[in-house]
Amino acid sequence: MEQVPDATQGSTGPSGIQWEVVKHKKYGNRSLSRVSCLYSLKIYGVNGVLAFDTEPIRNVLLRINLSVDCVLLNKAVSIEILDGISFGKFASKKKNYSSRLQDLSKHFESVLGIILPESLKKSFYEEFDEAAKLLRSSFSI
Repeated sequence: MEQVPDATQGSTGPSGIQWEVVKHKKYGNRSLSRVSCLYSLKIYGVNGVLAFDTEPIRNVLLRINLSVDCVLLNKAVSIEILDGISFGKFASKKKNYSSRLQDLSKHFESVLGIILPESLKKSFYEEFDEAAKLLRSSFSI
């Protein structure tokens, strides 16, 4: 299986969270089989005080894996979170992707204590839409 990484893009939010996303495309049988989006979040400052000149106080990795089954059969999207040395899988029982992402944002707030910037939440939707289009276009009957 051929694996192809994609370009990196990034943004800095006003909330003290710097983030970037890297897309990775995996091919099998000459067609796209999975798109993974790896988000790297670096959290700076404490209690609203930004300190970008220092090291981040917290690093979180978030990987969202979309497969052809997720897109065509509306199967659950695999979401994995690495917070420091703690690893966990995020699961939502919601039916559509938008509701699942709302649950993910709530999970970050309630469990990890991180309020995600709107630009990052918007990126979740944009990256999903782009990956879904790529997967749909690579699928042939």
